[in-house]
Amino acid sequence: MQIYKVFIKNFFILIRDCANKTNLEDFSLLSSSFLDSKFFKNQNDMKRISSIALLMEYLNKNSYNLTHNVFVSSKNSHINFSIFKKNFSFIIAAGGVVLNERDEILMIYKNNIWDLPKGKKNNSESDLIAAIREVHEETNVRVCDVKDVSFSTYHIYSYANNLYKKNKILKETRWFLMYASSQEKLIPQFEESIQNVAWFSRSQLKNLNIYSSLKSVFNHFLS
Repeated sequence: MQIYKVFIKNFFILIRDCANKTNLEDFSLLSSSFLDSKFFKNQNDMKRISSIALLMEYLNKNSYNLTHNVFVSSKNSHINFSIFKKNFSFIIAAGGVVLNERDEILMIYKNNIWDLPKGKKNNSESDLIAAIREVHEETNVRVCDVKDVSFSTYHIYSYANNLYKKNKILKETRWFLMYASSQEKLIPQFEESIQNVAWFSRSQLKNLNIYSSLKSVFNHFLS
């Protein structure tokens, strides 16, 4: 079953198959792999919308400022997501969840928040090569091994630039689980406004200020 979870800041839009009008709890959406309890207390915290057309109307009416998570039921989520994508400039990025021999995770500090190293994929690159390159460029860490199966996250943001036909960007980031040595010298890519690079234990991650979308990435690779 295909599921698409698209973040707008700390809230998300969930597009998934749902042939019948079933109670949300029947979808097992309350598990930590899908929802964070900070943002979802009960079914009243999620707005249900029946079509992509109504979803776009809702987003435009509210200037893309969500106060609830949004659930879009669909008989074919893949087709609906393709229709949804047409409303945005779509770009692909790649990045890594990098672990060292002490099972610590590599993080970058940018725009006053901790994040994972990632960046836009070049047209000629594979997803994996782009992810390895971005990790090295942003942190100076050389990856020594990779789990060659990716996991995607999606988010929407605004970009006022003539580079894109639409000023709303839908970005898919394809993540890989990677391994590197803790002895690598950490050097932030200052020209990309990265202020710091550091290793963190799994327990320390809980106290970091991070993007909500990263919780899905950590749940996928580190659970």
